[in-house]
Amino acid sequence: MAAATHKSCLELHHISVQFERQSALRDVSLVVEEQEIVSVIGPNGAGKTTLFNVICGQLKPAEGSVYFKGCDITLWPAHRICHAGVARTFQIARPFPEMSVLENVLIGVWFGKKKQQRSLFPAEEAKELIHLVGLSHKSHSAAKHLTLSEQRRLEVARALATKPRLLLLDEIAAGLSPQAIKEAVELVKTLRKRGLTVMLIDHFLALTSKVSDRLIALDQGEIIVEGNPGEVLQSAEVVAAYLGERQQKGF
Repeated sequence: MAAATHKSCLELHHISVQFERQSALRDVSLVVEEQEIVSVIGPNGAGKTTLFNVICGQLKPAEGSVYFKGCDITLWPAHRICHAGVARTFQIARPFPEMSVLENVLIGVWFGKKKQQRSLFPAEEAKELIHLVGLSHKSHSAAKHLTLSEQRRLEVARALATKPRLLLLDEIAAGLSPQAIKEAVELVKTLRKRGLTVMLIDHFLALTSKVSDRLIALDQGEIIVEGNPGEVLQSAEVVAAYLGERQQKGF
C-alpha cells in the first residue's frame, strides 16, 4: 500500500470496490485537507455512499488504502475509526425513536470517548450540541415525534457527540423546505468554524455549491472531474453524467 503523501486529514489511494461482478468504485484517489469542505456529487448509483462506507470502515475495499491524519485505517473496524475521529450521518435518519433528543445525543457522548476520557458532565456536552443544531426546544421530545428536518439535525448532533475531526454528511438537505436548507447551509459553515473537516453527499447542488471549497464528481464509480464548484458544475462531463449521456462502460 502507498504511504500517505503529507499530513492531510484524509487520503484515499486507488480504492476499488466490487459487488459480485459489478464495480462500485474504480481506482478512486483523493485528498481532503484539514478544515476543508468537500462535496461528493453524482447521479444515483455513482458510488457516493459506497465511498463513505469505505472511509468509515463499514465496507472494506477490494484494492487500495485509506489514510486518516497520516495513519493507515483501511482494515480498522468501524468503531475504532469512529473513536479515532471520523463520524457520519445517514441519508435516512437512524435515531432511537423512543428515546428523547437528549438521550440520543448522550449515547453519542458516551460512545465517542474511551472510558478514561469521559467527561464528568456528559449532559452538559449533549445540551451544548443540541443547542448548536437548533433543537434545544425539543430536548425532551421523543425522537419519533421530530420532523424530517429535526431528525436530520439530531443526526448531526449525535455524530458531533463522538468528537470527530472529520464529519461525513449524507444527504442532509434531501426533502427539506427552502428555509430548512438555508439552516443546513449555516450549520455546515458553523461546523468548519469549530475546526471540523467536512465531506458532504447531497443531490441539492445549491447547498453543495454554497458551502463547499471543492466538488468531486463521481459517475459509474469513477472520479470524472474535481475542482471549485463553479467549474465542476459547468463541466461537460458532469452535465452528461446527470443527463445520463456518458458512455456506459462494460464490467
